[in-house]
Amino acid sequence: MPSTTERIDDFPDRFSPMLVKELRQGLRGKTFVVVFLVLQGLLGLILLTAGAAASSQKAGEFVSQVVFVFFSLSVLVIQPLRGVGALSSEIRSNTIDLMVLTRLGAQRIVLGKWVAIVSQSALLTATIFPYLILRYYLGGMNLFAELMMVMMIFALSAGLTALTVGISACNSILIRGLIPVLGTPFITFGIFGIGFNREFGELIEICSFSDPEETFALLGFLLLVAHLGWSSLSLGASLIAPMAENHSTLRRLIALGTILIAPFLMRAMNADHELVPMLWFLFAAPSIGTALAEIENPVSTIYRPFIRRGFLGKLAGGLLYPGWPSGVIFTIVVSVIGITTVPAITQISGSNLIDAQIWMLGFIGSLLLPGVIVVLASSRIKDRAATFILLWAAWVILALIMAALASEIRSEMLLWALVWDPFILIPMAEMSGAYGRYGFEEGELIAAGIIVNGLYLLILLIKAMPAFRRIRDLEQEPPTA
Repeated sequence: MPSTTERIDDFPDRFSPMLVKELRQGLRGKTFVVVFLVLQGLLGLILLTAGAAASSQKAGEFVSQVVFVFFSLSVLVIQPLRGVGALSSEIRSNTIDLMVLTRLGAQRIVLGKWVAIVSQSALLTATIFPYLILRYYLGGMNLFAELMMVMMIFALSAGLTALTVGISACNSILIRGLIPVLGTPFITFGIFGIGFNREFGELIEICSFSDPEETFALLGFLLLVAHLGWSSLSLGASLIAPMAENHSTLRRLIALGTILIAPFLMRAMNADHELVPMLWFLFAAPSIGTALAEIENPVSTIYRPFIRRGFLGKLAGGLLYPGWPSGVIFTIVVSVIGITTVPAITQISGSNLIDAQIWMLGFIGSLLLPGVIVVLASSRIKDRAATFILLWAAWVILALIMAALASEIRSEMLLWALVWDPFILIPMAEMSGAYGRYGFEEGELIAAGIIVNGLYLLILLIKAMPAFRRIRDLEQEPPTA
């Protein structure tokens, strides 16, 4: 029987082996140790010198700003970056297949990687509370609001870590490196821009839960972070999982749930009519993108749980089967929900309703276009998820560049020539409404969006028909003993 000291020094047996392995390596790693010591040293030095630097109230505000800035840099920049190589290192060393052969499923492997990094972020978060307590005695502090702000930052850190861990399963080094490289400067400048300006006080006021609309906005923020984080982890698990594991059904069910809940939160927070389509896109894009980028699954055992439920099970399978053919049906359902119910629930009407629908058509089309290309060129694409992301980014950037060029030379035809890229509908709607010198009729923009998106959906449905016939053949296969 192990001694008491040995039991305390080791992790419990109920912990996942992957989690134990990653925690041992992470806590001993140089990156975490350096970040931990530097953070404590800087905050301790600032706290000791703040009292002599200014009056008591200003010293307290300065301490809060410094604490949150350095804490945010630690958990929003450095910690998530540690997830970039989480799964790719295992893939390069060819250890994923060995892990999957054990009781560790793909989901447990990914969750173990994520929980290990988030646990270290939680340790950094816990070390912040003594500084906040000491800062309380400097006066002028809303203790509850600042504690809530710490928890919000930690939640965002967990979401960003999930994103980096999930994309680390992509074979494309461009995706694994591009997103962190582009995101790190943006987040860093945002931290300094908010931390040392009046926006910091506004965030603290929001975290005090004094305003109902702001409270619902925080709940919406947490739901969005949780949804994006879960979608990223589920994508990572799908990329390393064997064909016999089904991660798509649960991912789509959760996506449908969040997409249905989100509009009610938008209404409760009184979201602006231009903000509603953007928020809906953030909720819908991960599920639509992964659904269209999945490979066709030829394993008959995947379909057995649906077949056992009879006709209703097969009917639900058309929406929830793993693979891009059912992903097309899922995309249609989510798009119809977005265009019809979201404006109604959020009470958008009149010209604002038309603008919101144009925006949603543009967002939906921006996902359909790379989906069509990935499906048509599937035989020549190895990493469908990475290709989908790169194509989506390329078409969005192209639309923005051409919109800026057309604005300079005042050319409507240039924009109409790019209508095959549906994202161009969004700047076209903005140019027409903001400047009034463009002859874009709202009805024409909606018609163009419906025609182009309908064409892309038709192509996807035509390509999906043979795949659905193959799925029907798999459904008829007798179960193996």
